[in-house]
Amino acid sequence: MAPNDSGAAAGLARPPFDEMVDGRGHVRPHWRSVIGAFAGLPPAELMVRAARLDRAFADEGIATALAQDPGRPLETQPWRCDPVPLPIPAAEWATLEAGLVQRAHVIEAVLEDLYGPQRLLAEGIIPPGLVWPNQNFLRACRTLPPGTRRIGFYAVDLVRGPDGDWRVLADRANAPHGIGFARENRRILARVMPGLFRTSQVRQLPP
Repeated sequence: MAPNDSGAAAGLARPPFDEMVDGRGHVRPHWRSVIGAFAGLPPAELMVRAARLDRAFADEGIATALAQDPGRPLETQPWRCDPVPLPIPAAEWATLEAGLVQRAHVIEAVLEDLYGPQRLLAEGIIPPGLVWPNQNFLRACRTLPPGTRRIGFYAVDLVRGPDGDWRVLADRANAPHGIGFARENRRILARVMPGLFRTSQVRQLPP
């Protein structure tokens, strides 16, 4: 290899992270039971199972609200669930869980300050222009007793980056409907694809 070829090779971009296959072309261990559950299905059966999932959600009236302009009637569409789940190994989930718990504590502490002594505003760590004009900043809540819990429910929208690291797209603390969708995904998917749950060590959702 010529000297300039070495530099070009070193500068090549890494391929995007593959959830199912590692960098050596091997199926990741936590995917093997999922693949095994689909291995015995005829080629067209996956599409049949996906259609059954869609019908089940529609028949049970499970739907999500669509984004719309204020004042317009509420519009919904049936909730959809992919028949192929995204398995996450226990060790990776534990790391992700610990990070999200820490993130929730930080957000709780920020809200405690904004509705309390407001040191973050006074020191310029949070620009006042992000707080005072914000219609979601509830000035009346400053009268709540110190130590009042500000977040009763917390969830996040996550995405896996091309480097394999997880990133938070959005923090959610307004309504717990995501828990309901997660439970319905599990319940109906277990009915349509029972083999997935028989061959995988699925972590149970808390009651």
